[in-house]
Amino acid sequence: MKNLLSTLLALLPLAALHAQIPNAGFEEWTDFGMYEEPVGWQTNNAGDSFDPPVRKTDEVLAAGHYSALVRSACSSFEFYWCPGFAKTTFAIGDTIPQQLYATGFCITAFSVPGYCEIEVNLRSGGQVLSSTVTAIDTTVCSTMECFDNLTALYRPLAVPVNPEGIAQADSIEIILRAIPIPSPNGTGGGIAYLYIDELSFSPPATTGTTAPGSSLLKIWPNPVTGPLYGRNDQAADLNCSLYDIHGRFVAPWASSPGPFTLDLSPWPAGMYLLEFTSPHDGRRWVEKVVKR
Repeated sequence: MKNLLSTLLALLPLAALHAQIPNAGFEEWTDFGMYEEPVGWQTNNAGDSFDPPVRKTDEVLAAGHYSALVRSACSSFEFYWCPGFAKTTFAIGDTIPQQLYATGFCITAFSVPGYCEIEVNLRSGGQVLSSTVTAIDTTVCSTMECFDNLTALYRPLAVPVNPEGIAQADSIEIILRAIPIPSPNGTGGGIAYLYIDELSFSPPATTGTTAPGSSLLKIWPNPVTGPLYGRNDQAADLNCSLYDIHGRFVAPWASSPGPFTLDLSPWPAGMYLLEFTSPHDGRRWVEKVVKR
């Protein structure tokens, strides 16, 4: 499915940038014996090869065979302050993208403090022109039911790339971090887990393993200034969730087969992600919506 999506998206101008993100779906890993590294990315795994902070996961998946897990945990004495990171730097073309999209989530355990963030740096000639750090909303997992259903926590993420309107840059650096918050006396602290997959500079047309055909689910107008109209030609109901630009949940709706209307008037102008999910088979479809 990932290969098919990449082939289709390559036909779009912005999606050409997607191909330049190394190992954007975290499907390729190099085995160093004691630990593995995602191809095209640098991590701090070598500093703690016994319990590497960045891991390949084949159970908590967004798509494909693997996703990446960036953890703030390590086995050394510095366990309580051991942020994990994965970073990559790559060349870009003539067009600087405005947003970085991904599918992921951040969790802490039993209210133990920690947080996750994504940093994006625009560079030219090795110098940083602009830097944007976006915090990912954190979910507290305090029950076994939560840990047994982590895959359900995946949601669309959108991170600003060029909020300062930089005109020219030759490369982009992406840094994924999971960071614990130390206690005031420095003897304890928290943990954070960042599950991440499917990085792209194009709004996600589909997520999950199988998506409803775009011809069977339509929304209009987009951009929108008033009500958002749609038509669900699927044979079953769909759940609908609205997320803001930072991946924060905004509102739920339900869409029965046939026409429907979504009222976006309570929320400010900006970009949102509208996710439709089938409660019957888990199929998902995500559309970027701009409210003016």
